[in-house]
Amino acid sequence: MLIAQLSAFILFKDLADISQWVVQSSREFTMFVWYNKEILALMAISGLIISVAVWRTDRSLCPKLLVFLFIIFFGINFYSGMFNTRLMFRSQQHVANFVPVPEAPQYLQLSLEKAHFGPKSWATVDDSEVLVLETDQGAYAYSDYYLLQPHVVKGGR
Repeated sequence: MLIAQLSAFILFKDLADISQWVVQSSREFTMFVWYNKEILALMAISGLIISVAVWRTDRSLCPKLLVFLFIIFFGINFYSGMFNTRLMFRSQQHVANFVPVPEAPQYLQLSLEKAHFGPKSWATVDDSEVLVLETDQGAYAYSDYYLLQPHVVKGGR
């Protein structure tokens, strides 16, 4: 059960929104979790199945209510780390709506109140930081606010 809970919590901590604001990991660790999320998920589910199977053979190991609470806690962490991120942060690299530079300030204005990280915040969209990615199809700018979310940003080919 410990392996199941730990694996599910790591998925939750580094791939759900909490990693941005409460418990921050290094970029290297977060990317390690991102690239190995399927392995962590397999470890988590395997650990849960084995622990429930062991508990079913000897129910004196743990009260039924506690096992039920562990399973619920596991389910919330696992769902938040594996499925919620896919629903909330769908890839936009092929269907994103890119706008010309003169129109960008009105779109950046929509996220200005949320565009901060730690003590750093911006008073106007002119202060907003963006990451510019130059490709053969042109230059694309990604708002710093959106890059703080657990995505992997990729340019078109």
